[in-house]
Amino acid sequence: MFYPAIISDEFHESYYGRFVSINALPEKAQNLFSVVRSHIPLKEFSSSSPSMIELLAYCANMPLPQFVRAHTLMPYRRCVASHKPELIHGDENDRAMIRCASTRLARPGAYFCVVCVNKDIKTIGMSYWRRSHQLPGMYACPEHGQALRYVEKNNAFLSPPSTYVDTAYLIDDQWAVDNHAHPAIRRFLSLSQTLASGERPFEVRKIRPLLMQQAKAIGLRGFSAAGNGLLSDLIVETFPAQWLETIFPGLPSKPVGHKIDQIDGVLYLSTCSSSVAAYILAFCVLFDSPKAAMDALSAESLAEPSSRRRQVSESLSETSVDLKSEYVRTRGNHLRIARENGLELHTVINGLRDNGLPNLTTKGKDKSRLFDAVVNFYLGGQTMAESAIVAGVKLEDLERIVRHAGADLTAMLKRMVRISGATRAEAPLGSTRLPHLVQYLPD
Repeated sequence: MFYPAIISDEFHESYYGRFVSINALPEKAQNLFSVVRSHIPLKEFSSSSPSMIELLAYCANMPLPQFVRAHTLMPYRRCVASHKPELIHGDENDRAMIRCASTRLARPGAYFCVVCVNKDIKTIGMSYWRRSHQLPGMYACPEHGQALRYVEKNNAFLSPPSTYVDTAYLIDDQWAVDNHAHPAIRRFLSLSQTLASGERPFEVRKIRPLLMQQAKAIGLRGFSAAGNGLLSDLIVETFPAQWLETIFPGLPSKPVGHKIDQIDGVLYLSTCSSSVAAYILAFCVLFDSPKAAMDALSAESLAEPSSRRRQVSESLSETSVDLKSEYVRTRGNHLRIARENGLELHTVINGLRDNGLPNLTTKGKDKSRLFDAVVNFYLGGQTMAESAIVAGVKLEDLERIVRHAGADLTAMLKRMVRISGATRAEAPLGSTRLPHLVQYLPD
């Protein structure tokens, strides 16, 4: 078997495609697993079932953390985290995180630059997909300034981008170039590229006070009430609407003064408010330059934890309510805990979120489905996608729970359910039927 050298900034799926092509393997992921396993002793890996990223790192002759930081989008997608922020990207001690987060895209589609393609063919005899081109908001090549093209085909990365030069979708060149030159967008892209190569995430609890301080310094509201002077309003004013719509759909059209927790929440939520894009947008409008933002982030990451968590703990200690026991009793229903114990909802939310215990219920008649999905993922051994399909919930809803979850969540779930291999849940009509491995405790 031939192991090709990986190229600087080459996206991991591009390397996989070249590996498949050079070794004349069928273009299916499972063939890589079976073929590579037949040639590599399993003792080379920490598990008898290595993930795709572990196999690719071995084939590229790179340490796993180095491969993850240089050739996947995991560092970008987890540049701000509340769940296990102490882990470096690609930490070999958390294979579940590697399986869950290391191979995912940051936006739909596969993007490439025609100038890069032609240059690659001329200099190295082939073209490859660049990781930097796959970052959200990147619509012009950072090296050549020309509009990118993109493909929406499944498994597009398995073939070189030169395959799609004549069939890819074209991005309006003037629109892409104008946006690429916009000062705020340049700050966003520069920060994104820097964070995408970071060694470990920045912890939400540590950077939230930093963002709050900066917001108050320029006259923004530093709390969760709606009204004028919102962070989301400043972001809408700063960035071009069409470009911003591609980063955060619906944000440009929001009414002035209307609070959006997924954006404004970066100032007051104890766990990730939404995607990392919200935090990058916030840093772009609260700091004068990417360097100033990174300097502040680096300094804050070394500082002592904020006093907010102690303040919440002190306010909760004044009550006789055991929030964790209530969390188990209500199966993670924050609203029920507040109502049935006469507590302020924000006190319950902050107290539980500071312990990594997010709300596990949703509105509507199928309130338990999100809980089912969470149990499937954490206790049932299913992937995140499988868990969402079986429970009939949106994948992004389950992702939100995982982003907000802490180390205590698994222990709480184990208290809520008994593991049983004898039961299965009915999958929604038209979806794949997958095993459901939990049986509920009686209320």
